Amino acid sequence: MMIRSATGSDTGLKALLLALALLLPVVAGAAEDGGEIRVPIAAAPGIAERALREGQPELALQLARGLLQRDPDDAYAHFIIARALMQMKHPREARRAAALAYRHAANGDEKFQAAQLAAKLSLDNEQAGLAQVWLRRSLLHLPHESYRERVIKDYKILRQISPWSISAQFTLSPSNNLNNGADGPYVIVDGVPGIGWLSGDAQALSGLRAVADLRYARRLSGSKTHETSLTARYYGQRVRLSDAAQTLAPTAENGDYSFDLAEFGLRHVTRAGRGTISYDAGIGRSWYGGAPYQWLVRAGVARGFSLSADAGLNLSAQIQHRSPDSPLQSPVDKLDLRAQYSHKLQSGDRLSIGLTLEAAQSDTANARQRGATGYLGYHLAQPAGPVKISASIGGSLQRYRDYIVGLWPVPGGREDKTVFGAVDFSFYRLDYAGFVPTLRVQARKTQSNVSRFETNEMSVSFGIESSF
Repeated sequence: MMIRSATGSDTGLKALLLALALLLPVVAGAAEDGGEIRVPIAAAPGIAERALREGQPELALQLARGLLQRDPDDAYAHFIIARALMQMKHPREARRAAALAYRHAANGDEKFQAAQLAAKLSLDNEQAGLAQVWLRRSLLHLPHESYRERVIKDYKILRQISPWSISAQFTLSPSNNLNNGADGPYVIVDGVPGIGWLSGDAQALSGLRAVADLRYARRLSGSKTHETSLTARYYGQRVRLSDAAQTLAPTAENGDYSFDLAEFGLRHVTRAGRGTISYDAGIGRSWYGGAPYQWLVRAGVARGFSLSADAGLNLSAQIQHRSPDSPLQSPVDKLDLRAQYSHKLQSGDRLSIGLTLEAAQSDTANARQRGATGYLGYHLAQPAGPVKISASIGGSLQRYRDYIVGLWPVPGGREDKTVFGAVDFSFYRLDYAGFVPTLRVQARKTQSNVSRFETNEMSVSFGIESSF
């Protein structure tokens, strides 16, 4: 291959010739002819490498571009270009070259090096989020498993540096009760004569539920002691009714049970002593069955305490104001109080205990409610074969003091007692770019003095989550 000089660029040519002259002793067969320097193809990569080591990125760049004239898919030439442009302080163009090196790389080691370089160049170009993407790609091509922890550590550092973060959770769940429908067809209220029966779509309908939960945060300001972020969330649910469900409720359609929520908010976190205090507020809009459902405005405060190296306590309070679109329903004001204690046992397992108290007030009698929920969670530190396991169990009591069914007040009000449990499996050995498949088996049973709310659900959820 040849390196040419343009007429009128004597100074640049002399510098180039001088640099190349320092390198050529290691190259057999190199020749100079006027304004051209001829370099054997086989020697060009070695010369380019030495040029980079000795601070001659222009020479390395020219040699690499010459190699691309012979083979546009030469991954190593793209890699040299990326490194040369990095030395020349052109991170955006260098990152594009590194991406081409990754695309055309012939083996895992080359892809790992190209992805790592692209991550560094993305960070140099102040694109910490893109750098995270490239680090995840490098996890697909680790030269050795010992590199994994280093890459994950770098990723976590980038997460702190990046002004924005995105999280996504997708689940697919077969369920015997997609619509939280009743176990039976009859309307029975304790202490009230028989009232009637339920339509098919008010009873439990089986099928498949798909859920997407997307969250975005953009840091507006921050320091070692505080951080303020703009937040956004989209939650969407779609269902596919089974043949049995469509037989039970022939007029029901899949779209009748779709749900969408879009929410925007502001969050401020302050680090205080051995814990944190966070404040958040937001406004949201939801749709059910494709039709406008309600507006939601919320505000809350949470306090986290680090009680010891192995124990922590979180307390939170939130108020909500919900404005239904239906003219038949009045706005609802709700207060939610939560407490959770977690403790790491000597075995490494983690135990957590939680309690939630809630109260809702409204001019609509059936929306007035009081409730309490308690749960116990346990996370195994040691995997069981190829999976990591955690489980939870709990119960709740909900009371609707002024509940009415049709024209009949329920004596003593409606009371729902619920027990629930879940087991989560994380298949950590099936890691792909830091994402692992998950499986959740959960059950929930509610007993009520109003038969419409006697429910029983069993579901299995398949999902994907980040492993770090």
